[in-house]
Amino acid sequence: MKSIWPRPSCWPASAIYFIDNTQTSFLLTDRGDDTPIPRHPDFRLLACMNPATDLGKRDLPAAVRSRFTEIYCGDLSDRGEVRQIVVAYLQPLALNVELLEKVVELFFILKTLAETKMVDGVSHKPHYSLRTFTQALKFAVKNPMGKVVRSLYEGFCLSYLTQLSRESQSLMKKTIAEHLFGEAGLKHPDLSLRAPRPTAGRYERIEGYWIACGQLEPVRDEKHILTETVKSNLTEVARAVSAGQVPVLLQGETSIGKTSLITWLARATGNRCVRLNNHEHTDLQDYLGSYQPNEDGKLVFCEGILVDAVRKLLLRLYWIILDELNLAPGNYEMGINNRRRHNCV
Repeated sequence: MKSIWPRPSCWPASAIYFIDNTQTSFLLTDRGDDTPIPRHPDFRLLACMNPATDLGKRDLPAAVRSRFTEIYCGDLSDRGEVRQIVVAYLQPLALNVELLEKVVELFFILKTLAETKMVDGVSHKPHYSLRTFTQALKFAVKNPMGKVVRSLYEGFCLSYLTQLSRESQSLMKKTIAEHLFGEAGLKHPDLSLRAPRPTAGRYERIEGYWIACGQLEPVRDEKHILTETVKSNLTEVARAVSAGQVPVLLQGETSIGKTSLITWLARATGNRCVRLNNHEHTDLQDYLGSYQPNEDGKLVFCEGILVDAVRKLLLRLYWIILDELNLAPGNYEMGINNRRRHNCV
């Protein structure tokens, strides 16, 4: 529902009639219609939303909310349910009972740690959800490191580690390692193993991770100075990119090298990089396209630069950088999110 309706403060009367199940028809007064549209007797409407207590979320107007039968969906808290999810996702790995229980327990340990001791890069408490957990499992089930426990470690680092501050990262990494590897923790010999090279395709090893090459010749810019901090950031980005279709968001202060880091990585792996710069006047049509007159004066739909880049991305030609993403208007971010969920971006 939140992807098709305007902001709660601007709900038109036709939208309220649309969700009111006591009405047998509704009228699009906003369009100037004078003929009611009948409601099919089998029509059903379901809506989802986050609590208004979440950052940036607003409560629904009482006139709208009262027309729904409201159901609260709580987060997973039962150990048996988490175990069921782990078994379903990691079934191909045939985990023994001991390792299975470790993964289940790690879900609760990291969630508690986030609520009590962790802060992200802007000193806020990180939010870990079931999606965070399953993303780690999706990475691990591919067993990209050749050893199951090591792949689990990499998967949890990918999902839980990267948004944290440096201090919190160290504690989180130590907790994950000690829980999976035992007392040896970060000194376990498996953590020094390199990922095996994929058997098919062209790949470049970047900070221990194999990244698929594009159609350009890989070039490593020697002018780009790789300090320890830059290498640390590069390692996290390389891990995420090597995972496949995982959108990566780099957050940091102005001019610390976020865009240049991605550009360097793209060149080092032979991928052409397209930068789409956002600003306060960015419109969704600028990137997805709009109707424009052609040479004959007829209105035709012209695809935007983002759609063009996505098409070329399917041919392994482009990486896309959505620079200054949080400067874009809300409708643009929502549109990008909808297309990302459908594997378009």
